[in-house]
Amino acid sequence: MKILTIVCDLEKGGTQRVAQVFAEAYHQLGHDSRLLAVYKLGSRYTALKNTVCVWLGLSGEVLQAIKEWGPDLIHIHTNGMKEADVRPLLSCIRKASARVVETNVFSVPSPWADQVDVSFQLSVWAKWLFQLRGGAATVCAVVPNPVDCRKFNPKSKPETAAFRKACGIPEGAFVLGRIGQPAEFSWSPMLMRLFNDLAGKYDKLYLMLVGPSPLIENKIAESPYADRVIVIPELIGDENLSVAYSSLDLMVHAAAGGESFGLVNAESILCGTPVVTLSTPWNSNSQCEVVGHMKGGYVVHRLKGMKKAVEHFMKNGETLGLVEKGGEHIRQNYDHLRVAKMAIDCAFNPPVPDMNDGGLGQIAEILRDSFDRPGVLTSVLISLNTNVARKWTVYSSAYRPLYHLLLDKLKSRWRRLIGGFQRSRVHSYRQSQRKG
Repeated sequence: MKILTIVCDLEKGGTQRVAQVFAEAYHQLGHDSRLLAVYKLGSRYTALKNTVCVWLGLSGEVLQAIKEWGPDLIHIHTNGMKEADVRPLLSCIRKASARVVETNVFSVPSPWADQVDVSFQLSVWAKWLFQLRGGAATVCAVVPNPVDCRKFNPKSKPETAAFRKACGIPEGAFVLGRIGQPAEFSWSPMLMRLFNDLAGKYDKLYLMLVGPSPLIENKIAESPYADRVIVIPELIGDENLSVAYSSLDLMVHAAAGGESFGLVNAESILCGTPVVTLSTPWNSNSQCEVVGHMKGGYVVHRLKGMKKAVEHFMKNGETLGLVEKGGEHIRQNYDHLRVAKMAIDCAFNPPVPDMNDGGLGQIAEILRDSFDRPGVLTSVLISLNTNVARKWTVYSSAYRPLYHLLLDKLKSRWRRLIGGFQRSRVHSYRQSQRKG
């Protein structure tokens, strides 16, 4: 089969990594796999070019070459793509029998949804969000991001000991950690509150952060235990990342915006480091499924639950079997070849829409499957099955204090007021220019 992967570029971002892994997996499965980087190449091109044919741009020559090749399956990765480019592209290269699918990264219907046969959502939660946000009429299937499990594995004791020593971590320390990109929505101040509370109780507790956001760096500077926090601005390469993951005793994942998928959690688990992750029902929440409570770690709903989960692991970690269960959980559900096969199957045999309760039963189960329990009000808000009620769980879960509700409303109105004023000024200026 001829399969074309379409992605914005081949830089080092998560969307690009997923597109690369899909293209490589299709090739490994024996298909004629090729890739179109629409806007530019990037660092991933070097790793991909010897395995998969890569086209660049939307020139007439490139489009003609793709059209003559005639893909049977066109797989679009939505993040970074523009409707003004996608529609003409599909119109030019799509033959009548070809299937078009998309990996929908942020659970929002694409502007070109009418051109897609099946929209891939990255988790059960993502599918529910997609439907709440207007995608109910779109044929969709849960097809997660693929993880090349061969590239992440536990490193030896000498390797991790050397890494810890280079970071200034003493022998016998218990190391919490977090690896991510420095975007604010990918982090949460809860992480530093957790560490400050526990560091006062356990003098051998250390925290290692890779790629923290500016807000987290400010919180570190304010911490009375800043001397036990190791900050690494960036790590490049799967091998270096594997050593870092393996050097942690426990990954602590709290992201204000949740995760549309959360590759870092899967990678950490594959390297033998379980994860404690915060459930974020007000937004993306795929991290709960990727980690899997008592599979690859713990799912928690509040800071108190997170602290208890960390302490529970510190006391009982070796008896829980999370290292073995976690690795198997990731390989069974997210291995790149399994996911690539799933994608092809769903493209040509899409699932029949669930007409029961819109997936609410599964959503409720995801909420309940955790170390602590979601609040009653949070569960009620989710059961209302509306986008507005879902957003209110940021307050019912106590992630944001209730008194912030009024402040948030005032800020929202102020932004709309300022935005309207600015638009009015621009309109007046344009009118005066026309008259002039």
